[in-house]
Amino acid sequence: MEYKIIKTKKRTIYAPDKELKKKQRAVLKIIKQVFKLNFSIKDCAKIHTNQKWIVKTDIKNFYESVSEIQIKDVINKIYANFENDSIPYNKEEMYAICTLNGKLPTGAVTSSYIANMVLEPIDIKIKNYCKIRKINYSRYMDDIFFSGAEKNNLRLAEIFTAKLLQENGFKQNDSKTKYITTNRRQDILGLVVNNKTAKLPQKEKRKFRAIFYNYLRATSQEQKEKVIPLKKLDFDTMNGYLSYIRSVDFEFYNSMKIYIRYNISVMQINKNKEIKRLLKSIYWH
Repeated sequence: MEYKIIKTKKRTIYAPDKELKKKQRAVLKIIKQVFKLNFSIKDCAKIHTNQKWIVKTDIKNFYESVSEIQIKDVINKIYANFENDSIPYNKEEMYAICTLNGKLPTGAVTSSYIANMVLEPIDIKIKNYCKIRKINYSRYMDDIFFSGAEKNNLRLAEIFTAKLLQENGFKQNDSKTKYITTNRRQDILGLVVNNKTAKLPQKEKRKFRAIFYNYLRATSQEQKEKVIPLKKLDFDTMNGYLSYIRSVDFEFYNSMKIYIRYNISVMQINKNKEIKRLLKSIYWH
């Protein structure tokens, strides 16, 4: 078992080999029976719509900050919910499958679930603190958000959270902490929340329209002229975009469906096999 190291501008991703990925998925299946991680980007953003102030911050080195003891505590919780003979790995094997050099690797499918299980009791304390003070709170992985009417209250919540995180081995990233009022664009995880609903910003909508238009045009050129587009965009990529749009902005998703169908008709590419798959995907969504 080994990891392939992938370097990006922001972080290092450790991609597990085929054998390790299979074992991690088996462990993840077990974890999901104990802990549900079903809080979406939309869920996180809509909590903070139409608020006077929004505070954005994050946890520095999120995965790397989860300690060996915390990981092993999570594994113990998992085993406490199962008969030992129903899990194909012992505790030491599970730990080895989910970690690299004693840390949660970015790229392992189990890392987000384990990290969130560690943060769950911290989230509960922060939520209870904020509820009393009429502050909205949400967290999506390492991103933390507060919102409300009083800036001073939000500042106290931020200080409380920073202290609580530090007590549990985490550190708030002060350099990324921002206070945003209503006279500026307030966005949560890429969604604008200034008004009563969370939506994709106009810039993102234009970008998605351009991506789909170029994809359809390239498909049309391939069909009529047998040329290869400069940047190949395949069905899986486009379907992934549609799934994302649908999950965060359903109103825009409906307009995108109309936009795509219109351009398919104009370009006369409805008989193309890949376009048929795309249309079928739209109908099934």
